[in-house]
Amino acid sequence: MREARREERKDRILEAAVELFRQYGFKKTSLEEIAAAAGVSKATLYHYVDGKDELFGEVVRKFHGEFVSDLKSQLALERTPMAKVRRYAHELVERSKLLHRFLGPPGDGGRVPVEFKHLKRCAEIEISILQEILSEGMASGHFREMDLDSVAVLLFSTFRGLVAQHFRNPGSEAETVDQFLSVLFNGILDESSREGKK
Repeated sequence: MREARREERKDRILEAAVELFRQYGFKKTSLEEIAAAAGVSKATLYHYVDGKDELFGEVVRKFHGEFVSDLKSQLALERTPMAKVRRYAHELVERSKLLHRFLGPPGDGGRVPVEFKHLKRCAEIEISILQEILSEGMASGHFREMDLDSVAVLLFSTFRGLVAQHFRNPGSEAETVDQFLSVLFNGILDESSREGKK
């Protein structure tokens, strides 16, 4: 019974932290505000986390863990490596839009080192998933031989960069992703130009 109550209280703290970080960002949110929103004292909050850094990390891990689980489920439904790259790109862009609502839009000047530290771990996990897709494509003969690490980082960075399109032109990011993937899979040279290069 005591363990169930402890878990319920921790869930309330995490939910309050998510909501306040989303509204005010990491820097402007205090532990006192989170404790009050969760209906606990600040002293009680310290029984669950050592500080705001750790609490932010737990929120990011929870949020990201759910995304990775959903992403892997979606990828399992796709039959070809190209379809998996396409699904990965769309899911990553959609998730990044949600994350930026949580952290604030890119370039708002509000990022702090603790945010980068936790987001770096998320990026490493997402890049490793992309490496698996590319490796599968190479093994099946769909993709040519490549440096998996470099190409995965390049694609990941491009997909994340496409999120900025959302802030310039909301609603167009899916089309932008598809345009990029068309260039990725087909190149920018037309058939006659390719022949001339041979």
